[in-house]
Amino acid sequence: MEPESAELPESASLQRLNQDLVRRVMNVLTEAPFFYLEDDRALFQYARRHRAAFRDFAKYYFGWDLVIDARCARLVKRGDRENPELKSAHVDTFHLPRRNLSLVFLILLELFEIEQRRVNWQYERDAYLRFFHNDFFEYAKTRFRALLGDRAPDDSALRRDIQETWTILIKYRFIRPIPPTPAELLVMDRKQGELYEFLPGVTCYDSNVLRDADWVARLKVQPEEEPPSS
Repeated sequence: MEPESAELPESASLQRLNQDLVRRVMNVLTEAPFFYLEDDRALFQYARRHRAAFRDFAKYYFGWDLVIDARCARLVKRGDRENPELKSAHVDTFHLPRRNLSLVFLILLELFEIEQRRVNWQYERDAYLRFFHNDFFEYAKTRFRALLGDRAPDDSALRRDIQETWTILIKYRFIRPIPPTPAELLVMDRKQGELYEFLPGVTCYDSNVLRDADWVARLKVQPEEEPPSS
């Protein structure tokens, strides 16, 4: 005899809510990894106001966790895939296929953490942090040398790695290119390159592993084709 499933929490009943808005919330949560406040402010605030119902519904029926804060909502699926025949190549998920691409992402997270401390940036209060491509390149070049020593990529290889990583990060909306304002154009050094913004998804990750001496030691002997294991 199969064990009885846990009873659906009363708060998980979405029937009492506006069904058109419920349908829209569930669609935006499953269409992409992140649903941002700026995507649709009214719909986001509706989801946040009724987050207990959406959270309990997702947990009861799918085993997913709904994580929602002032700017970002996302569904998190924990554990293995239900279909054992599905491989990584069969599903569209955020994945960095090589070690150097993973390092570019981690170093970008590190820069984000440094910048938010430098300007006393507040997640719920302030506009998105911005950065210039070439400023990041110079920072990444220094960090790659510190992490990999003589195995660090040369400038041209690093630029290719960054561009490949950027394509993935823009697709999954961790960063986005933005046009500078007229005021910024007046003071910009054109050598700084394109201007980008950090989107709220970056706050779901951190760069702590870069401060793990054992992990860094393993990183130095790992083939470049493989992403680093934590």
